[in-house]
This record gives sequence, C-alpha cells and structure tokens, in this order.
Amino acid sequence: MSINNKHWVLIGIPITILAAFGLLIKFSLGPPLFLSIIVYALLWIVQSKNNWKIAVITILIYIISVITFWLIVYGNLHAFFPFLYYSWEITSGFSTAMGGLSIKDVINLPVLIRIWDLPLALICISIFLVMVFITKTGTLRNALLILAFPVFVSFKHGFVREDFGHIPLFFSFFLMIAALSIFYISTKEEKKIANILIIIAVFSTGVAGGQLFDKKAIYVPLKMFYEGSSAIGSLFHWSKTLHEVDRLGNINLEKDKLPSNIQQQIKQNSVDVIPWEIGYIQANHLNWAPSPIFQAYSAYTSKLDNLNAQHISGMHFPEYIIYQFESIDNRHPFFDEPETLLEIYKWYNANKIGDWILFSRRAKPRYDRVTLLGSEKAGFNKPIVLPDVNTPLVMKVHVRIGIFWKLVNLVYRLPTFTLMVHFNNGESGVWRLVPGTMEDGIIINVLPTSLNETYLLFGENKYVSKVKDIEFFISNHNIITPPLTIGWLTIPIKIFSTFLIFAEGNSPLTIDWFTIPIKIEKQNK
Repeated sequence: MSINNKHWVLIGIPITILAAFGLLIKFSLGPPLFLSIIVYALLWIVQSKNNWKIAVITILIYIISVITFWLIVYGNLHAFFPFLYYSWEITSGFSTAMGGLSIKDVINLPVLIRIWDLPLALICISIFLVMVFITKTGTLRNALLILAFPVFVSFKHGFVREDFGHIPLFFSFFLMIAALSIFYISTKEEKKIANILIIIAVFSTGVAGGQLFDKKAIYVPLKMFYEGSSAIGSLFHWSKTLHEVDRLGNINLEKDKLPSNIQQQIKQNSVDVIPWEIGYIQANHLNWAPSPIFQAYSAYTSKLDNLNAQHISGMHFPEYIIYQFESIDNRHPFFDEPETLLEIYKWYNANKIGDWILFSRRAKPRYDRVTLLGSEKAGFNKPIVLPDVNTPLVMKVHVRIGIFWKLVNLVYRLPTFTLMVHFNNGESGVWRLVPGTMEDGIIINVLPTSLNETYLLFGENKYVSKVKDIEFFISNHNIITPPLTIGWLTIPIKIFSTFLIFAEGNSPLTIDWFTIPIKIEKQNK
C-alpha cells in the first residue's frame, strides 16, 4: 500500500493539522514534526511521479493550521513571529545549557544505566536505519522515513539530560515503533529485525526506568501501561478529572502562601518572580508582570537574557520582584541570566523578608553605566587573578566553539563548562556555567553564596569575602577555539567588607546556597 489520495485525506491531512497544533503546544516538537510533513510531501512527489500539487497543499495546510490555531487563542498575529524566533532560540540553546548530569546525579545513577544507555540507544538507531534500507514493504519504509526526525528528537530529548526522567521515554518510543512495524512487515528477515528491536527496547526501558519506578525493571512496562491507561480513562470522566485537578492544585498552592508582610507591601502592584516559583502569583492573588522567559534557568542564550533584561529596564517593568537564591544543575544563581541580574541591581532596592528578597523599584537607577577596566586572554585549568577593586567587578567571557563541535552539539551534546572560585577567606566553590550567557556580564569579585549575602550586596553594598581567583574547566579543551577572552568592567558603587561571627552551634560558611547560617555582622574599620 503506497501513498494515495485516500491515504492523504484520511491520514495525511489530520496528521498535518495535529503537527501544526503540536508546534504551539511544545515548540521543540514543532521543527521535527514539520520536517516529517516535508518528508511526507516529498514521498508523495516521488510516488505520484512528480505530482507537486498535493505536496504543496499539504505544506499550506500545515502553515494555515498553525496561524489559525494562533488566531483562535490570541486574536491577532502581533506576537506570532517573536514567538517563533525566541522559541527557536530556547530550543537551539537547550543542549549547551542543559546537557549532561551533575556530579550528584552521575553518582546516584545505577551502573547499568551509566554504562549501557548510550550504546543501547545507538544500537536501536542502527537497527532502525537497517529496517529503512532493507524493508521491501513500501508502507513500512514510508512510515519509518516520516518518523526519522521524531526519532532524532526523542534521542536528543533522552540523552541531552540523560537522567531517569528522559532516558526511558526514548526507549519507549522505539518500543512503540517496533511494535507498530510488526503489522506491516512482509518477510522473515524484517520480522527478525523488528523482534530484535522490540527485545532491545523492552530491555533498555526496563534498565533505564526500573530504578525510577519500582526498583525492579520487569515492572516498568506494566507500570507505564497502567499509568497511560489511567490517563486515557480520565478523559471519559471529564468533570471528575477537573475536580481532582482543582483539588490537587489548591493543595499545592497552599505551600506557596507568602507572609502577610510581603503581601501587604506588594498589594496590587505589578510583581514578577525569580527564578521560577510562579505559584506565588496564583496562591496570593498577585498582579503578575512576567518576564518573557519566566524560568530564569531557561534563558540559555544572550538573546534570551537580553529579552528579560529589557523587561526589567523597559516601560512595563514590575514594581516588585520576589527573589529566591536558587538554581539547577549545580549552577550559581548569578550565572543563569546575568544581564537581567545587573539590571535588577541597577533599578531595584532590596529588602530581605524570611526566605525571600523583595526587590522594589527605584525612582532612579543606582548608577548610569559600567566602566571598562580592561581585558585579557585566558585558558583552562589555570588560576586567573581578579583585578582588585573596591566596586563590583563584572566579568564578560567570550567563548568560541569550533564548527565541528557545534555539529556534535546539534546531534548530541557538549561536556559541561565549570568555574572554580577561590575566596580570600579560604573557601572555594565549583559551579556550572552556561556558555550562551557568559558574555552578558557576571558580578564576580563579590559573588554571594547564600540569600543573606545576596541581600548584603544588593541591599547594603556589603560583601563577606572577595573572590581571589577563578579557574575555568572543561573535559575537552579542543571544543573551545582558544583563547578565552575576558573583559573586566566595574560598577561605580563603593562596596564595604563585613566579617561574620557564627552563633554557637552553627556550622561555618559553606558554598551551598540552600544553607543559610545565622550571622552577626560587624563592620570592618
């Protein structure tokens, strides 16, 4: 059975419309689904002897469907093209910023997964390609070719993060492909290959997901089937499902109730939340003025960071910002959206209330502009001594990734970039860097290590200990076209040193922003 007019009407058009809908639901699904539509159109041209009409109509249906869905939701196209542009920016920056595991995750990952996950994935992909080239069944070959780009994205989705939540989904997708192929194979050789793929996919899903669910790999497919069936079943009891969603949502929102003094200060003024806990808005009935990228760790590139920075400094700024000193993947919170943080430092006053800093808008900026101090070339694994200044020092790092490694990043991922920081008080810390925002300007010489220290810097122009030197690390130096170029800039605000005395029974300062020791401050004379 080949592609024909009946196939196009019954399958081609509905799938094209669903693919258009998928672009607006989860943008990262959009490009591979669109490419699948392109493959479908090309197969139509080949099998219909250069009949371009249906192929062109199929692509037009996709474009019209995307625009129609957008107009239904938003009513106009004002934000449509910025949505496409910045969504692509998020998708393209994901691999470099989010690839790989933290040291803690690697240690906790079972040995079987650490050793076999990638080889098993490559075996599955190899078998998939073999099936494409050897199958004598036209329908099966067409289906596999159309699924090629979704297969690639499922691999990226599983192995950029390479953790419990992503790896099993990749192998489950392959299991589905192998199972469906059984219905179309026509030879014993094809059946053998499909069975091998099924066995590997079942085994891999069990190994990759077993520790996550029941600690026993054999139960994973059954567990996934049960949960999937329950989710489908909930669609047939819509009112009950909505009631349960509301009930669970209200329980979760109770955890996001803010202290009354924060609510009384904000009132109905506009407010944003950094880095991500937007549940505060709904739980406290606040007037949200969201950043365009409203999860700080998702500002993977300079363009995204700049977009948020413009929100802070522009006409539609929030009057207040609820801030918590948190990040993911062993990143320092100041490394997530550094340009945005500089704008906050420039335009907002700070008030520490409990576990939060409440930033309030200033009538005038704290300073006019930063001053260029100088620049230098640097490499990896070598201490870089910071300029000694009594103002906040901003570091901008220009990173050039070679073309070959950009291709590697496109199909897989790059090793993580890390920065070791040595403080004058003898403490040190190692944090992951986001290459796409390293050039945006990080406050580095008085880098805080807790919420309290962040408040001291932003609220009182004080610091606990200056940074003495830093070191950049990456597992493969060939990835970066040497050397690194570092620009040093200063913010024209004088800062003062304080030293800390710990109350009895409290541990000394550690490089851990989730540990906030009790501090008694004394001003140095």
